[in-house]
Amino acid sequence: MMKRLMTPMLAQSHGRGFSIVELLLTLVVICLLISIVLPRMASARSRAHQLNCVNNQKQLVAAMEMYARENDDAAPHPNWDFNPNFAGWLCRPPFEKPATNVQTGLLWKYSLTERVFTCPQDKTNTSSFSARRQKYSSYIMNGAACFFETQARPRTVKISTLREDAIILWQADERNFRDFNDGASKPDEGVTRMHANGSTIALLGGAVQHITAREFNQQILRKPGRLWWNPKKIDGTAP
Repeated sequence: MMKRLMTPMLAQSHGRGFSIVELLLTLVVICLLISIVLPRMASARSRAHQLNCVNNQKQLVAAMEMYARENDDAAPHPNWDFNPNFAGWLCRPPFEKPATNVQTGLLWKYSLTERVFTCPQDKTNTSSFSARRQKYSSYIMNGAACFFETQARPRTVKISTLREDAIILWQADERNFRDFNDGASKPDEGVTRMHANGSTIALLGGAVQHITAREFNQQILRKPGRLWWNPKKIDGTAP
């Protein structure tokens, strides 16, 4: 009699599954964990990319310093225009050649590699990237280095005559393909918001920093200043 009474109870216990409420509660917990973990993973990837850009620009600005030491303190030409008769920091134009054309640039000899010129977060599968004339670099050199002038022969500033916190490199706005027509820009042509709503920037003194797009735009208003340092103009701007 005892055996017959226990059998249905055991069968009921072993056959019990999740209730709808328990299943929904489990799904809510999983979704909550995903909502916490994914943003942190994305933030960690973004920080890693930013650090990568810091290292890239440190190598680029160090190469600029070595170039200046070997060339009477002159900055490398910023590839302000499309003159194929001389090379700039990035390459010898035109800019439509394969990526190996960066090996014709003035900085290449200082132990650089192609990856140094690009941000890993700069997507190459977008319509704006396809529309770029210059696809070699995510970074743009300040056109103040050649006085914002289109030149028949390269003439650039003397680095030692400029303030050490002057901004020489930044990452251009990837949403605007016009920022990538050559290797240089005016400061008011745009900056990325890719890294914590801003860009990494290289300074003439050799340091590399992060700056928000808002702070960058504030610097644009200062003439002369850290962005506008054309020595041919009192306010440091373009002709």
